[in-house]
Amino acid sequence: MVECYFGRSLLFAGAAIAGIVELIDKKTGWQSSVLILPVVYLIFRSYRLYLARLEAERSHAENMAALHLRTIEALALAIEAKDHSTHEHLQRVQVYAMSIGKEMGLSESELEALRAAAVLHDIGKLAVPEHIISKPGRLTPEEFERMKIHPLVGAEILERVQFPYPVVPIVRAHHERWDGNGYPCGLRGQEIPTGARILAVVDCLDGLASDRQYRPALPLEKAMGMSLGSRKEFRPKSSGSAPGRYRELELLANVKAGEQARVPKNIKVDRGTAPGAGFEKSDSGRSLRGAARLIS
Repeated sequence: MVECYFGRSLLFAGAAIAGIVELIDKKTGWQSSVLILPVVYLIFRSYRLYLARLEAERSHAENMAALHLRTIEALALAIEAKDHSTHEHLQRVQVYAMSIGKEMGLSESELEALRAAAVLHDIGKLAVPEHIISKPGRLTPEEFERMKIHPLVGAEILERVQFPYPVVPIVRAHHERWDGNGYPCGLRGQEIPTGARILAVVDCLDGLASDRQYRPALPLEKAMGMSLGSRKEFRPKSSGSAPGRYRELELLANVKAGEQARVPKNIKVDRGTAPGAGFEKSDSGRSLRGAARLIS
C-alpha cells in the first residue's frame, strides 16, 4: 500500500516536472530546461532506492517468520522426544484453539501467538522427571508439585526465542482457571490472557478424549460437552461453535498429525558396545533395586 502511494506520488511529481520543463522550454529555450534533468534523475534514483529497501525489509520479515516457524517445529519435536504421546495431542489442541480464536475475533498477532503456544505449551515438561510423565497411574501430591513447574519452565525457555508476538504469557498461564484455582500464579477472570483461556479449554478437551494410564478416553462428543460447555474453571461461552464442528475439526487434526514430522521410535545404535569406564556388574535383583532408586 505504501509502495502504491509512493508510486502515485512519483507519477504526479513526474507529470508536474514535465509541465514545468515544457513551460521553461517555451519561455527560455531548451537549454534552460536541461538544468532540471538532474532533479528528475534524483527523484527517480530515490524511488529505486526506496523500492530496494522495501524489498529488503520484506525479505527479512519473511526470513524471520520462516525462522520462527522452524524454531516452533524443532521445539515441538523436542517435546515429542520426551513424550511420544504428545504428537496427536498437539495437533488437536492447535486445530481447536485456532478455530475458537478466529471465532472470538482475535487479532492476527494474537492468533499467531496462540498457534505457537498451542504447539509449545508443554515444552516445560522437559524439566519434569520421566517417571512422573509416564507414570501408569495418578500422581502423588509430591509428583503433582513437580509437574506444576512446567508452565514456568516453558515460559522461561520461550523467552529466549523472542517471538514477535505474545507467546510466553499464554504458555505461562495455560493452567490458570477463571475461578482462580489454577496454577502457577492463581490468576482469575480477565487477568488470564485470552489465548491462555482458550488453550486451557482445549487442553482439557484433549485430556478427556485421550487415553490415560488411569482411565480410557471418553467419547469425543461427551468430552466436548464436559470441556467446552459451561464449567466454572473456564470463562463461559469461550468455545464458540467448536462443539458443533468437532467432526470437521477432528478430521483436520488427524490430517495435520499425518503431515507433521515425527521423532523416530525404537532407535537402535549398534556402535559403542561399552562406555569407557565399562559396565557395572548386575543381576536381576540389583537391577530392580537400581530401578527403584531411580524412581524414588
